[in-house]
Amino acid sequence: MPIDCKVNKEFRILLIEDNRGDAILIDYMLRDAPRGRYHLHNVSTFQDGAMLLGTEHWDLLLLDLSLPDTYGLATLENANNIAPELPIIVLTGRDDDELALEVMKSGAQDYLVKGQIGTGTLTKAIRYAIERKALEVSLRASNQQLTKTNKALDNFVYLVSHDLKKPVANIQGLLLMLKGEAANLSDRGKKVIDKLETSGVQLKTMIEELLADIRNRD
Repeated sequence: MPIDCKVNKEFRILLIEDNRGDAILIDYMLRDAPRGRYHLHNVSTFQDGAMLLGTEHWDLLLLDLSLPDTYGLATLENANNIAPELPIIVLTGRDDDELALEVMKSGAQDYLVKGQIGTGTLTKAIRYAIERKALEVSLRASNQQLTKTNKALDNFVYLVSHDLKKPVANIQGLLLMLKGEAANLSDRGKKVIDKLETSGVQLKTMIEELLADIRNRD
């Protein structure tokens, strides 16, 4: 779902950053933002941030990867585990394309280099990150529902197919009995029995193939 871009839109943002100067600068930029109101809360350790992530609502996490109690991509992965539906923007002092790629692969919505951020860059990144994460969560939910529906359909087809095996076997048994009385049947009756027998074999084969296909998908 696209984010609400009204001027008076409010965003609650958690900043996990141990550099006080960087935290003050980010707070200053958000206070100066022309669109929206940003309520920034800063903590300096991941442990303190993790506690807030687990107990309060946030619209976005600004995350430094180099903290006193954690370092590198593990910081991002731990944050994702705690709040999997929260958009995350990584803040770093390293202008490194390879690191940026790894950060995005690890679940961040954006990667910003300290010292290269302005108010416009920061607020645009925040809004885009929130929207991208919302679309990601929506798509994931849709895929989970589709998987659940397909599983339920497979179970239904399996049960129906399994239940059909017995009556098909009964029909084939009755046809064998009739064939034993073939001498008392007309030529037309014999042909009907042969066709019924062929149809019974085909139906049995179809059921067995359908059951085997469902088992393979499991």
